[in-house]
Amino acid sequence: MGWLPSYRLESRIYAHYILQNLPDAKIAVLYQNDDFGKDYLIGLREGLGDKADKSIVATPSYETTDPTVDSQIVALEASGANVLLTAAVPKFAAQAIRKVYDIGWKATHFLSSVANAVGSVMRPAGLDKDVGIISATYAKGGVAISTSADDFAPIKQMQLEKFDCTNWKLFGELLSGSNS
Repeated sequence: MGWLPSYRLESRIYAHYILQNLPDAKIAVLYQNDDFGKDYLIGLREGLGDKADKSIVATPSYETTDPTVDSQIVALEASGANVLLTAAVPKFAAQAIRKVYDIGWKATHFLSSVANAVGSVMRPAGLDKDVGIISATYAKGGVAISTSADDFAPIKQMQLEKFDCTNWKLFGELLSGSNS
C-alpha cells in the first residue's frame, strides 16, 4: 500500500483551486516526459473537467537528459499563460523557478510537492525568486487518512501552501482530490 498522495490527486487539487480562484486562467504545464509528469497533466485535465481544453494553453515536456528547461519556460511564457504548473523533479524545478523570475513572467506558479524542498529547490533557485509559489502538502494539516477493501490510497486531501521567501505557509482549507 502506497503512502504518498498520487500525483493525479495533487494536480486535481490545483485544478479545483484554479477553478474557484482563477476563473480566467490560461494554464501552461511544464512536465517531465514520463509517467510522473504525465500523471500531473492527466490529473489537471480531470480536475478542470470540460474547461480543460479551453484553459490549458501549452504543455511542453522535458527529458531528464535535457541540460535545462529554459527554452520550455520561454515558450510557455510566450503562450500567453497566466498560470504555470511545474511538474518537475528538484533540478528542473529550480531551473524553472529561476527562469520564470529572470524573464519577468508574473504567472501564478504551482509547484509539484516532490520538488518543493527549501534546501534542494527553493534555496538553489534563489529565495527571492520563489515568493508566492504555491504547492501542496499532506503532512502539516489534519489530513484524514482512510482505506477500504477497494481503495488502497490512504491520503485523499492536501492543503495548499505558499512560499514566503524563507518557508512554506499553509493557507485555505483542506482540499479533496476527488474528481466529483
